[in-house]
Amino acid sequence: MRREEPLGGALAAVAQEALQAAELGRKRAEARAGEEAARAEDMAGWCARSKQQRGHNKDALVHAKAALAEAGQQREEAKAERQRNERE
Repeated sequence: MRREEPLGGALAAVAQEALQAAELGRKRAEARAGEEAARAEDMAGWCARSKQQRGHNKDALVHAKAALAEAGQQREEAKAERQRNERE
């Protein structure tokens, strides 16, 4: 029967601890990477929605400017009509 040397057993225990620590570190790194990936996906979605909203806002601004110009034109026409009616 072979007897294990105390030093060999201690080294094996240290090696086992190191292996467990490395495995725990790997799992934590994977978890952090997953969390970062989820945050990156969330940010990408937010950016896409913001870009889409900016496009809608630009369209609304163009329509608002056109409506304002039309309202100004109608105001001028109404003013001219009033002045014609006052002269008559």
